[in-house]
Amino acid sequence: MKLQGIASIFVLYLHLTTLVIHQISYKGNVDAVITLRKNGYEGIVLAISEQVEEKSYSDLIDVLNTTLARASVYLFSATKQRAYFKGITILIPETWEDNSIYEPATSETYNTADIRVDYYPGARSATRARTVGLTQCGGFGQYILISPQRFYKFAWSPARMIVHEWGHLRYGLFDEYPYSVDEFSYLNDAGEVQVTRCNSQLPGAVFNRRTYAPCTYPYTADCVFLPQNPSVPSGSIMYDHNIPSVLHFCDSNSDDPATYHNTLPNNRHNRLCQMRSAWDIMRQGVDFRNNANPPANISDTRPLIRLVRAKKPRTVLVLDVSGSMRGKPMEQLQQAATNFLLNVAQNGSFVGIITFSSAASIRSSLVQINDDADRQRLILLLPSGASGSTSIGAGIQAGVKILKASVGNKSPSGGTLIVLSDGRENRSPTIADVKKQVLDNKITVQGISFGSLASVKLQSLCYETGGLSFFVPNDDTARLVNAFTTIAEKNNYGRTAPVSQIYLKKFTVETKSPFNDSISLDDGNSVGLEFTFLWISSNAIYTITAPDGTTYNATSAEYSTYSARKLSQFTFPASSVMVGEWKFSVKLLSSPSKQDIVATVTSKASLNADSDPLKQPVSVVVTVDKSAIVFPSPVLITVNVQKGYLAVLNAEVMLTISTPVSNKFVLLPANDKASGADLVKDDGIYSAFFTQFNANGRYSIQAQVKAAQNKSFINFNYVIGVGSLRNGGQFVVNGSESAENDNTNFANLGLNEFTRITSGSLIEVSDYVKGVDKIPPARVHGLEITHIDSKNMTITISFPAPGDDMDTGTASSYIIRYSANYSIFINDFQAGIELTKNDFLSESSNISSPMPAGTVEQFVVHLPDAAFNRPYTFALQAYDDAGLASPVSNYAQGRFQPQIPPGSGLTAGQTAVKIILNVNALLDYGQKPLRIM
Repeated sequence: MKLQGIASIFVLYLHLTTLVIHQISYKGNVDAVITLRKNGYEGIVLAISEQVEEKSYSDLIDVLNTTLARASVYLFSATKQRAYFKGITILIPETWEDNSIYEPATSETYNTADIRVDYYPGARSATRARTVGLTQCGGFGQYILISPQRFYKFAWSPARMIVHEWGHLRYGLFDEYPYSVDEFSYLNDAGEVQVTRCNSQLPGAVFNRRTYAPCTYPYTADCVFLPQNPSVPSGSIMYDHNIPSVLHFCDSNSDDPATYHNTLPNNRHNRLCQMRSAWDIMRQGVDFRNNANPPANISDTRPLIRLVRAKKPRTVLVLDVSGSMRGKPMEQLQQAATNFLLNVAQNGSFVGIITFSSAASIRSSLVQINDDADRQRLILLLPSGASGSTSIGAGIQAGVKILKASVGNKSPSGGTLIVLSDGRENRSPTIADVKKQVLDNKITVQGISFGSLASVKLQSLCYETGGLSFFVPNDDTARLVNAFTTIAEKNNYGRTAPVSQIYLKKFTVETKSPFNDSISLDDGNSVGLEFTFLWISSNAIYTITAPDGTTYNATSAEYSTYSARKLSQFTFPASSVMVGEWKFSVKLLSSPSKQDIVATVTSKASLNADSDPLKQPVSVVVTVDKSAIVFPSPVLITVNVQKGYLAVLNAEVMLTISTPVSNKFVLLPANDKASGADLVKDDGIYSAFFTQFNANGRYSIQAQVKAAQNKSFINFNYVIGVGSLRNGGQFVVNGSESAENDNTNFANLGLNEFTRITSGSLIEVSDYVKGVDKIPPARVHGLEITHIDSKNMTITISFPAPGDDMDTGTASSYIIRYSANYSIFINDFQAGIELTKNDFLSESSNISSPMPAGTVEQFVVHLPDAAFNRPYTFALQAYDDAGLASPVSNYAQGRFQPQIPPGSGLTAGQTAVKIILNVNALLDYGQKPLRIM
């Protein structure tokens, strides 16, 4: 029987779901973060990159409106009438022509948008979107990345694709389709081969995507599964949203076989989410927990679209000058703020200055920074004295006033307030008094808590407005400087050259011992370079040596000093900047005999970085999964390291965490090897669990990323937050389009030596108990079978070792179990047979003596009485010295095969294996497979 082309089914489907565009200028209060209220998602920001040319996509806004309306309908169905897209803001780039229907952007920026439309590696022929930065099951992703061409070129609905990606971004779901040959099929309890799909009853066939002939087991990388469109709704959105009949996420409710979750395949979702269904995870998430947002009858689910056009950043420094800032804190504030104005604030941006103590004072309304003269005028307006009480609310209120005045007192005004304070409020107005003004005007608050006594309420306001909150310990000028720089990196927009912190160090210089060091300037940082030195009592003698040997000192035109701010600087324009090693030396005069100095080096990216991905700078972003910690809950810290949208691989990432205990710091390495906290290997997101708490209070995070020459690299197959693009994705049938060649082998491109330093948002710990171990080892999610010896009946299993506390330290022991009944074992770990030391070959590792966290463990298991062609499944738990157990690992499956008799005509894997698959229905399909990503 000849099967109808699936492409024609999709064309009919698209015609049936054509919707009328419903656009409105949305004037309501859209929060800076996504919320779900009365079944409607609000606060979603979709941003179009400046790289998307208006002339090439003149109707993109209309197309987006149509797509988002269809996506909302599909989401409402997929969530069983519990959620739809209610309010979406589309951010138009400043490079596009203005239009009377565009409002000015307020808090929206491309770098903070939830959905980003831009070109990325392979995107000019890409067939789907990517969700960047899903770092834990049930957590939030960072953003969805979509090529503009995806809305035009392909027959498969971009609306359905958006809902699939929303499953990643909002619900923390992983893909249920296979990413590799190992995930393509699995064995059921009877030893029968089944192709990975969800649900397990989804009919289809396996074909070679190059020859279009049916594939036989064992499958190769060219084999693809072609689902047959069933007559009734069946399947899962996280498996293949392109099948017209797929309308829902999978569930664990066996009463609905059409969406019943398939727990058996070793796909990414089952491995990382412990075989739970999509709905099991969604029901535990913030949107639907405790039956929040129950099913509702909503006749019109079209989103209200608000169109805003990007504008240059407007930032107000709101600085605490109360009595507690007198002396050293005021000097540190002056130095950090001066550095911000000199080196960090973007050309073209607007900056104002407010000071507050018992009351607020407007020292400067917004001034556009166009040249050095503008920067100098603002520096002269920085505060120099401190006295009085603390009214943070007064400072914020004055900042709101400035921002509103900059837009003709219209609301919402938007803009950013950088609020620095070292104390708690003791004078009204308070933060609570002015909070509504901030929210109503969609102003983003970025907070710097300077010292342990700073207001906790400031932190809360930052998070509510979509900002970050940084903690800087007393007397830590370096971290204060970096907090300002990190905020500027976060507020960066468009083509304006971003600032990178490539060196930051506090050191002691003695008269007899000059301090010498160097930095390596890498590609993409050729617009500007600044060496800045902050001193305490007296200036020093500085020498800078460029890669070509040119020497600069206090007599050079590039040198300037600000004695009142105790700051000296060398500023190198684009014409003087070159890639390579820059050396510097610091010498003291005769007095004092020694002195602490903070040196910071910042660079600005190439103007052509946006157009050439190989010349884009390495950028770094630190994220924490939660800011308020109740001991003993660990903190997940992730560090994005990327060059454009390409993942930077094999970098060295070290986190330095200051603790509430004075002068106590924790050094914590982060990894990108799918070990411990890190779920996806080689995606450019380096992860670590922080568990080394030592007191209640605030902890600050600073990340240093570095790599030696050609040690770190990029590859066009590896996208930030996604990992390898090869072999990942589901295949369907469409004769009119060719498959994306995802198996292209790109060469690793070695990078120049580089260093980056940035800060993460603060974390605050409560309920700490000293001397009590309450943190177990991390779950092992990388257990795999690496070798099967059917002659000697041994199976080799391996996995990255967890630690004593999550992924820190060394666990005390392992319990490894196996079972021949997979379906029972995955629901009851105790039902498996526990392996003892007698079951391991003598040369394999000792289960009572684990290796340090991150080390690859390997065990050779001997099963002399095992049967051929019967699947055996392994799993494990790790224990620490307090007897705390990790969650059960992922499950790894393998089987022994009898030796193939010579001349039998069989190949490995074909002996006595029954393949369960509906092949006949698609034998004569007459079409080519297309990869849908």
